[in-house]
Amino acid sequence: MTSLILGILLLQDKAPKEIVVPAPPLGSNSAYQSGIKEVAELLASGKFADATNRAKNLPSREFTMNFDFKDTNADSQKVFLMAADRAIKDWESVVTGLKITIKPKPNVLIQVVPHFSELGSKDEKTLSLFTSPDPSDPALEAVLALNRTSKNVGLSPDGMYTEVRYIIGRYLGIEDAPIPSSTMFRVEGFGMQAIPIDKVSRSLANTLVSQSMQLKDWAKTKTKVIAAFPEVFLPSKILDFGTVTQGESPTFQFEVRNSGKGALHFTVRPDCSCFLINFESVVPPGEVGIVTVNMSTIDFQGVQDKGLYVYTDDAENPVTRVSVKGMIRPAYRMIQEGTQQETILMTPQGLKLNYLIFADGDLPFEPRKAVVNGISAMATITPWEGEVEDPEWFKGSQRRKGYRVSILASPSVANGRNLVALLVQTDSKQFPILGTNFYVQKGVAVNPGSIFYGDVTTDLNRASVLLTTSSSSVEVLEAKASDNRFTTKLEKLTDTQYRLTVDFRPGKDKGTILAAITVKTTDPETPEVTIPIQAYVP
Repeated sequence: MTSLILGILLLQDKAPKEIVVPAPPLGSNSAYQSGIKEVAELLASGKFADATNRAKNLPSREFTMNFDFKDTNADSQKVFLMAADRAIKDWESVVTGLKITIKPKPNVLIQVVPHFSELGSKDEKTLSLFTSPDPSDPALEAVLALNRTSKNVGLSPDGMYTEVRYIIGRYLGIEDAPIPSSTMFRVEGFGMQAIPIDKVSRSLANTLVSQSMQLKDWAKTKTKVIAAFPEVFLPSKILDFGTVTQGESPTFQFEVRNSGKGALHFTVRPDCSCFLINFESVVPPGEVGIVTVNMSTIDFQGVQDKGLYVYTDDAENPVTRVSVKGMIRPAYRMIQEGTQQETILMTPQGLKLNYLIFADGDLPFEPRKAVVNGISAMATITPWEGEVEDPEWFKGSQRRKGYRVSILASPSVANGRNLVALLVQTDSKQFPILGTNFYVQKGVAVNPGSIFYGDVTTDLNRASVLLTTSSSSVEVLEAKASDNRFTTKLEKLTDTQYRLTVDFRPGKDKGTILAAITVKTTDPETPEVTIPIQAYVP
């Protein structure tokens, strides 16, 4: 009898263990999650050939890319391909075993076109992505526009770098992120940063590739699995907190329901640090999770539409934006007296500027001290009462009572566009410091103020800067380089803005290359502007 029991136990020990396919991790995109789910379901039903075929368009440690340039000259193509190569090397350096090669019939195809539609039209876009489960097609096809926004501004090399880096991230399975410091944060046209790939994206990419490769291995070895996935449902995708006064902290809740067969994992990522969020991150099948949100309104005024991004492991809804809407009545207003100007021109006599601080009723604080940072200036605070126009809050002119902050600035400000901060200290614990920013410009402004190529190894390298004049009557006439290895091209974008493109062909010289561009203008303050250049040829 004992031998029989032992034999049964040994047979049980040798019985194959059931493999439950884990749901895709939070932060993976819809195409990735759908692919994982479809392959898992094919494995579960024993359709191994179909699973192998479908898995071909899941991310791999080794994949191919290609570029198809439309109406783009050879020099520009070289510059853009250099930028793309930077993006490729960045991803290869952070994902274990990743190798990306340029070949025909690629896994990722990027078509580079002048633009999608008539510039300025409502349907104008700068990037469109198309995924396909068919292994005879690219897994991801991207159409990328060179000319952007109604101003027809061209895509820079750094822009190409961040776009390609983003496209590779999407192929690897990563969803967009609402946080600007993330590699996967993207806005139409401009707004991305050429920063190192963030830790979250690195970790997620490695996890996604590993999971994808595991499913491919199961398909190859004809391993049956159990596929049990969650299904998320959000009854409310709009949270309206109504009208509150600045400084109040509204609290609200929303439900996260799981109607699937597997446990639902989720997290909530806000696009604003003003939210405090509390929730249980796992919702069993058939149950409901509650998300409680508290919002700080200290730093906001006016109509609000902020986002809470719910990331889940449901392939149909990997990320859902819950909109938080409402009106925040200001506890105070701090505006320029007279015409509102973002950029104020410096005069030879200096600058006088006033700001008014007031509220609909009594102010909840008393100003104590005003400080100006960014230029040499003095600021004084005096009581004020009078008529004021505030188009953001009321029509016409209305009478208010508060304080006037008078700024007197020295004309000795640096040439160009200077960012200025006005800070007002108060006696309030809730509003201890009031702040606002404006620009003071003297002459022609250059952004960025210098050109730095970094290490260059090819025969053509390109960089550009923007020149902004003080008025439409001022012109930028010409730009010449002190070194003939640098060639310049000047384009007028608007009445007050020019783009200066500088191409650099290093030749046979090695080491640090220092040069300068001299720009001539009709501005009496800055008839000549010097732009330093630096490059290194290893």
